[in-house]
Amino acid sequence: ERLLGKGGMAYVYVVSHVRLPRRFALKVITAPIAQGSEYVMRFRREAEILAELEHPNLVTVNDWNTTPDGKPYLVMELLSGEDLAQCIHRTGALPAKIAISIFMQVAEALQVAHARNIVHRDLKPANIFLCKNGPTPYFTKVLDFGIAKSANHGGGAVTENLVLMGTPAY
Repeated sequence: ERLLGKGGMAYVYVVSHVRLPRRFALKVITAPIAQGSEYVMRFRREAEILAELEHPNLVTVNDWNTTPDGKPYLVMELLSGEDLAQCIHRTGALPAKIAISIFMQVAEALQVAHARNIVHRDLKPANIFLCKNGPTPYFTKVLDFGIAKSANHGGGAVTENLVLMGTPAY
């Protein structure tokens, strides 16, 4: 339907299901280097890891695949709101009560992941989403498990030793 956002590696679109009255977010990796087998494996692993995890504060992934020209994509729940980085940029420091609420929701989501031996490895404000249509104000979703590490997930190492991943400032 339309472009929702874009970053250095991916575009995110609002899409509609062709047979059902449902809308989703479609994250398509557009960087040329992302068409290699390592990136496709990483993308598939992100979808599989998120599919294993069920928690209200984790984004839901519904499917993954590659486009006919080889670009990997994820089909995810469509969220309405803004990420924490945008919120802080717009409003400045958050009141302690709100910050603690967000922190607790992120901690609960990560506890579920850690109980399954999954480590996010890129937790930062841009990967914490504040839903405007959630059940409570500042309802939080943890996003982007693209470089997550899972002790349970087969397939061998994807990241070489001593390779810097994620956002070092966080």
